[in-house]
Amino acid sequence: VYRIAFAPDGTLWAATGRGVLQWRDGKTRLFGKAEGLLADDVFGIALAPDGALWLHYRLPLGVTRATPREE
Repeated sequence: VYRIAFAPDGTLWAATGRGVLQWRDGKTRLFGKAEGLLADDVFGIALAPDGALWLHYRLPLGVTRATPREE
């Protein structure tokens, strides 16, 4: 785990070498390249006021804005 962000609803988001980990209500989900990220190795994460995630990759891919969807 490289970085962690906490959402107001209690969701924990973690930037990891395998993608972005979401932990909410005792359940985890992992988002990676297969789910639409530019790469699996996410180094930085920040939560925007609207609930979107800003992700920074270890590869020189810049940053992207991701909007998580409810399952």
